[in-house]
Amino acid sequence: MVTPGYHSGAQPSVWRPASLQELQIMKMQLAETWCYAAGGTLLRTQWETEQNVPPEHLISLDCIPDIRGITMQRDEIVIGAMTRLKECAADRCCGSFPSCRMPCCLLRLLL
Repeated sequence: MVTPGYHSGAQPSVWRPASLQELQIMKMQLAETWCYAAGGTLLRTQWETEQNVPPEHLISLDCIPDIRGITMQRDEIVIGAMTRLKECAADRCCGSFPSCRMPCCLLRLLL
């Protein structure tokens, strides 16, 4: 699914793939004219301060369930790219990892 950009032409079209397979197809079809969006606050700030030029297309990751959530695989914890920090803080698996118990403001500084 795509949400067209604003009529001024200044805003990118936003694509929302529903699966990892659909994401791969979109990446190939859109060539080099896209970037990922996961929230988008940083991207918007970069555009408004002219640190970066808006791409023609944004691929939003918020509708792909496979990249959200927390699981244990053998002796490793796997945190999906779209998992919110508050989910990490509330998860039992994350409780055994010190970095997951840090306040969100400290985690942000470490990134």
